[in-house]
Amino acid sequence: GQDADISLLADNGWASFEAAVQRDDVALAVVDSLGGVVAREHDPDVKLFVQQCAQLARDTNKPIVIIHHPRKQQVFEVDDEMTLDRVRGFSGIVQFARTIWTIEAPDKTDPDHKRLRVLKSNLSEKPRAIGFHITDAGLAFGAAPVRPEDESKLEEAIKLLRELLPPGKRKTANACTSAA
Repeated sequence: GQDADISLLADNGWASFEAAVQRDDVALAVVDSLGGVVAREHDPDVKLFVQQCAQLARDTNKPIVIIHHPRKQQVFEVDDEMTLDRVRGFSGIVQFARTIWTIEAPDKTDPDHKRLRVLKSNLSEKPRAIGFHITDAGLAFGAAPVRPEDESKLEEAIKLLRELLPPGKRKTANACTSAA
């Protein structure tokens, strides 16, 4: 519960953060967000900070969560599909992180249905993704949403014909003519 604005890159700021994490009554440390710690994500200080957090988490056996936002999506990237390449800034951000989680909304038809999944894990096999909705009552968990598959032109035509034609057998006409 640190209320004062401190710079975690300054020696006294890091010492204060480290002392807070080492307290017995602290079970989890959250840095919200990395952009609040560093002015530019491409600064070499980012690598040092993430590395220090990884070492502190290891030494105290307590998780340290660093919240960071992705860079803007490029033209040919899959909509709402997060990859390690989409982590904004210096490569040291992902280099020293033991686990990287992402929250996505892969189904554009249901943007409130989110998916929490692991992008990187140095600690164990990646677990299955978790689906959730944020409601007025809190979190509602369920199956993880997936990105709808693009239908081929043939699948679209079959679907359209099934919607337009009533069910049952029909007489067919031979549209082929033979030139004799």
